[in-house]
Amino acid sequence: MRIPNSGGNFHFTTGSAFYASAVIADPGFEIVRAVFENPLPLNAGFNAIQRELKNQGRPVKALCGIELRAPAPYPNRASFTEFNSTYVDRLRSLGLLVDERVPLTRANLAVTDGSVDQQCVYAFLYTIPSMETRPTFATSAVANLKFAPDGTVDEPNSREGLKEHVSLIARAVDEKIQEIGANWALATQVRIYTVQPISDFFVQIILPLAGLGARHGLNWYYVLPPVQGMTVEVDVRGLLKEVVLR
Repeated sequence: MRIPNSGGNFHFTTGSAFYASAVIADPGFEIVRAVFENPLPLNAGFNAIQRELKNQGRPVKALCGIELRAPAPYPNRASFTEFNSTYVDRLRSLGLLVDERVPLTRANLAVTDGSVDQQCVYAFLYTIPSMETRPTFATSAVANLKFAPDGTVDEPNSREGLKEHVSLIARAVDEKIQEIGANWALATQVRIYTVQPISDFFVQIILPLAGLGARHGLNWYYVLPPVQGMTVEVDVRGLLKEVVLR
């Protein structure tokens, strides 16, 4: 079910306690992606987001997506949950929650190149007034996340298991896109986050599903999902504007 965020001029679908499943701009608005040339530590990143939104004449509620980078995956469910609690508290302090729901999409990845030494903000999404009639949307990064009884991630350890894992993720992304009222043909960015050599699975599973949405290619990020043991995440966006902030 699409939930309105009238203060931000977009609708969202519920994903979890700390992110929205997907977002889509309201008529008369579009979603813009802003990327920091150098990721900023979490608090500095949120401060920079507020400044940029103010510079653009937009309210803080226009924020509809966050992309994070961490120095390494969280070791288990407990540590990940602790971070998520702090993260949601920050969103709440900014008045961003809608009936205690988080209306922002999220992609939280761990770098492999040592480019950050703490949890950082890499990019963000926000709405602006627009004459465009083409819908703009974004999904959160999707993983087939299952935890073992000890709080660690229960992940496939075979090629066939990994292929099924990718297939489940692709279908989940497809459901998110349909639920928000968009479609693959509107996609401009199909992003895959993994260090696994599984490009053949992308060709076999994601390309046929994406159809016209793959005409801009598949973006492969050599990063790790946010919890140790996870192997791959996927998200999709249909955007018309992107800026880099220095």
